[in-house]
Amino acid sequence: LAHLKPEQASEILSGYPVEKQADILRRIATLKSVPQEFVEEMTKALESEIIVGAAGEEHFGGITMSAEILNRMGRSYEGTILEFMEEKNPELTMEIRHHMFSFDDVFKLDDKSIREILQEVSSEDLARSLKVADSELREKIFSNMSKRAAEMLMEDLEVMPPTRVSEVERSQRNIIDTARRLEAEGRITILRSKDEDEFV
Repeated sequence: LAHLKPEQASEILSGYPVEKQADILRRIATLKSVPQEFVEEMTKALESEIIVGAAGEEHFGGITMSAEILNRMGRSYEGTILEFMEEKNPELTMEIRHHMFSFDDVFKLDDKSIREILQEVSSEDLARSLKVADSELREKIFSNMSKRAAEMLMEDLEVMPPTRVSEVERSQRNIIDTARRLEAEGRITILRSKDEDEFV
């Protein structure tokens, strides 16, 4: 799983019992490197191509990847897995939490950053993602839109038919990915919980 993209790993991981999910995620988070012979053996077994560096080790997994996988698994899995992990390794679980960035975190950003994000996301994703949002979160969005755009969004929410949770989570994931891209481009700043006291 550590060799896959987080969205692929999360889909596979969701098929396991929660105890196994927590154990696998803990192993991914603490994985530092893989000896070359194991990489070669796995490559043959999977009939895929993995390029091994000259140093003889390839780095996979880690806390950041574990957080990315959890972010993509949805809230129904996230809380339960973290609870199981916390029982065995609270410090590691705290580190993973610090690296996670959820849909709710997007709208804890400053108003300027939220407006940047709103310019980049589709109206369909925005409406779908707010389907299960509370009134406070919705108001945060409306206040960062023009009056006309806010009214149109309210209308979309009122007439929206029943929507699958997976579709809502997919739209929320698209918005999170947009926020991460804007952060990488230097257009917004995302504060992780452990970094908050570094700004004065």
